[in-house]
Amino acid sequence: MAKIKWTPQSLEDIDAIANFITRDSSYYARMFTIKVFEAVGRLELFPESGRVVPELNRKEIREIIIGNYT
Repeated sequence: MAKIKWTPQSLEDIDAIANFITRDSSYYARMFTIKVFEAVGRLELFPESGRVVPELNRKEIREIIIGNYT
């Protein structure tokens, strides 16, 4: 099983995004936060399911895109 390491910045970013979404809907802010933590939690069991971060090109660092925000 892989180990997830959250950086302080990543947790602050999630909090900031949730606070932004809360302005319109606390429900969707909660749902967004749950989706993020569930998706990242799956990486513990399936560490290669995320894509390698192109800018870093390091096999052990993965990312997951959640939703389609354009």
